[in-house]
Amino acid sequence: MLLVTGAVATLVVATTEPFQQVMGLSLYGLCLSVVFFLLEAPDVALAQLGVGAIALPFIVLLAVSKLRRRGGPKKKQKAAQA
Repeated sequence: MLLVTGAVATLVVATTEPFQQVMGLSLYGLCLSVVFFLLEAPDVALAQLGVGAIALPFIVLLAVSKLRRRGGPKKKQKAAQA
């Protein structure tokens, strides 16, 4: 399971699309929850599941959608260059 968690973490870092990164981050949180459960730490596993697999990806998705509505950092860079 540790190898799967490491592979998922590598995929999150290697992905360039923000939505795919968030989905990978959620999967990474889920993998960590399973690892904590297998290490007999169910309280930590539940906390990781709630925060790392659900709350954090949701907050990041909200931030990404807000940036996309505003035009994101690329639009500001183009305006600064003009």
